[in-house]
Amino acid sequence: MVTVGQLQTAKPDLWHAAATAWQNLVNRAHETSDDIRDRGVGEINEHWTDEVGQRASATFASAADGFDIAADTIDGIVMVLDGLADAISMAQTTLEEALREAGELDLSVADDGQVRVTEDGLAGALGNARLQNVRSLISDALTAATKADQDAADELRKLAAAVNVTDPKEAENQVQTAASQDQLAILADMIPANATPEQVSVWWNSLTPQQRTELENAVPLQIYSLDGIPRDVKDQLRGSGDINRMTLVQFATDHWNDGAIDWPGLDNCTNFASTALNVAGMKQSDAWHTPELDGPLLIDAPDLINIPLTRAIQKAGVGTATHSWGAAQNLHDLLVSGGGKVVQPSQAKPGDIMFLQWQDSSNGHQTGEVHHTAIVTAVLPNGDIRYTQHTDPGLEYSVNGRVHDVTAGEGASQWVFVQPSPNGY
Repeated sequence: MVTVGQLQTAKPDLWHAAATAWQNLVNRAHETSDDIRDRGVGEINEHWTDEVGQRASATFASAADGFDIAADTIDGIVMVLDGLADAISMAQTTLEEALREAGELDLSVADDGQVRVTEDGLAGALGNARLQNVRSLISDALTAATKADQDAADELRKLAAAVNVTDPKEAENQVQTAASQDQLAILADMIPANATPEQVSVWWNSLTPQQRTELENAVPLQIYSLDGIPRDVKDQLRGSGDINRMTLVQFATDHWNDGAIDWPGLDNCTNFASTALNVAGMKQSDAWHTPELDGPLLIDAPDLINIPLTRAIQKAGVGTATHSWGAAQNLHDLLVSGGGKVVQPSQAKPGDIMFLQWQDSSNGHQTGEVHHTAIVTAVLPNGDIRYTQHTDPGLEYSVNGRVHDVTAGEGASQWVFVQPSPNGY
């Protein structure tokens, strides 16, 4: 168990600095990979076309893959260090508030977190209530710091073992993505376990406004479902109007790898996003529906629930849809024309819909065309956006961690973020 002294003297800024240094290595590794492919593989394929040239090209390509694998793995280290630094900073804030309160009450706090009343004791029910708050906050801080430390250590050990990975897709889709998910778990460690609503309220108020916002964006479902969080915070997470943003996020994270809604043999990324929007409360219309279903796809889910797939949703696999239901460009246009707001990445929030847009006309692409859809499911304190998608399925992918590989694999693209209008459809 982390002690009071250890938590007080921890220096999370140093972990952030270490993460920045590792990020520089990530950038250099990707740059080296690009140079090898451009100056090595590209030149060889153009000017050295015999069998020996093909072998040389394959050797250069393998070297480039090695740098990309290293970059994706190191990116996982960056995520873990940043997550640990943010979590420990929050635990320190809670501990500092507890120690301040203990000082006012003339309480004795041992290094193991035990709180003792001095000889003068505490007068009345109010004093006893404040004593319990101090004990609760100290326990929360030390427990959270210990759990975050353990989770970070476990993930760093897994990343160390990933040095044997030789497949770039495995490094990106499994190694880096596991670290992305673990970073979110480390931040979720800050939430008190088995606490009463009163204890949750005390803990929430111990945090700074910025830290509260960071948790709302990074682990929104956990905050939304926690008894003791203020109603206005939950209302903001939910959003106003017909569309419940938390239900949308819940559906995405529950069903990202669930093929029950898929159209066989087709790309279902936009179908998945449309289904999530519909479950979250967006109403069908002539421009946005699945006409061949027996009954509407919309199910009644006004509040956050663990949404099961209904018979109507299961039948979507044999139905057809309007273009705005199943095609990325058309859904983007429908949302924007209905009052949806296109925002900068720095303004993105959980529950936004994100679209990948071509940035040049190489390989037959049309500049500005939207060609992929995903759902924002978390935003980290450092601004990194996490998204969940379907076809190819992925849970809590990192925008920053995957931007190089998305560009290399898809061509020059950028993400466009749309906040759906609450009542615009």
